[in-house]
Amino acid sequence: MMEHAHAVLRTILTINSYRLIFLKPRVASWRYQRGSRSLAANLQQSQPVETKAAISVNDEDDHDYDVPEEIEEVLNEILQALRDKNREVQYSTAKGIGRLTSRLSKNFADQVIESIMELFSLWESDMAWHGGCLALAELARHGLLLPQRLSSVLPFMEQAMLYDELRGNFSVGSAVRDAACYLCWALARS
Repeated sequence: MMEHAHAVLRTILTINSYRLIFLKPRVASWRYQRGSRSLAANLQQSQPVETKAAISVNDEDDHDYDVPEEIEEVLNEILQALRDKNREVQYSTAKGIGRLTSRLSKNFADQVIESIMELFSLWESDMAWHGGCLALAELARHGLLLPQRLSSVLPFMEQAMLYDELRGNFSVGSAVRDAACYLCWALARS
């Protein structure tokens, strides 16, 4: 069983590296950027620090950017790895999704977020909820989860913080609650 998990992990890591080859290195012009990160500096200012989403000078780059078909296919497969039973595989997948999304256009990144949010259904397992929280946290950490999306993400985060599923004479959900706390921390930091 452990050997299978290592094989899956190596496959995920290889796919994450491979798919970045198809996308040109760039920082997402649309990502969220906030003001000063220093609490002392913020307190010394007489007016509140305004936060805003970054606005690209070259907005046409975002519209002209074409995602290779290979990336779409691989991304659909890699999103399935967020449901894996191995936490290391889930975390590596979430990190890879964060790196990949930073190279995508805003519209395509929004589709990735929609796909991740589909993991938060009542019919999904605790593994899917855990992987979804990790992926959203990685996106938030990199400024890829824009403020407009918070209204749809926060209800899922609240549900994940209270996640508890009875199975026989025990319950599962502590990993989901931990991942939801990580998401909360990532949102607070970005």
